[in-house]
Amino acid sequence: MEHVPLNSRYVKLFFICFCSIVFVQGQQKPNITVGAGIPELLNLGIRYEFNENNIFGLSIGSTLSKNEDVLSLSGSFFHHFGGKVNKANRKRTYFRMGLGYLREDGYSSISKYGTLDIRIGWDFSLGVKTGIQLGIGPMFIIAENEIEKFENDDGWFDFDFKSGSIIYPSIGITLYHRL
Repeated sequence: MEHVPLNSRYVKLFFICFCSIVFVQGQQKPNITVGAGIPELLNLGIRYEFNENNIFGLSIGSTLSKNEDVLSLSGSFFHHFGGKVNKANRKRTYFRMGLGYLREDGYSSISKYGTLDIRIGWDFSLGVKTGIQLGIGPMFIIAENEIEKFENDDGWFDFDFKSGSIIYPSIGITLYHRL
């Protein structure tokens, strides 16, 4: 399968559209999030509850590397279903679908990826307004672009997805707090 090259204008347009949808809805229950995962990396985010079962979120993430400039932007939709309701008035199990943009300005190249990840996860309440979410599932590389700075033969690690596959594992842990 051939990947489509990424254009930063399309990425910006994508996030402007997602933000517009959220603000037009005028939601009253924002959630602040902090988490770690693939492809979100170490991230901060905001989520908006449409009701107790449907949530939309945006996050920005990076790594703590001094040698590389890595950025992750992600938009996600969550649907809670099944099982018992927890203290936060959410059903414990959720389905998550996310679209993301991952950019790495590494040692020898600049890599850009468009991702689609699908997860199933579990919501654990720590109280009425606070909880932890754990999710796992597949991640698909739907677009990619790489610019070589120079030939890299020294074995330096880059965050590039070069295995030839378009499917990778996606996993995440998130702490949320409802404002």
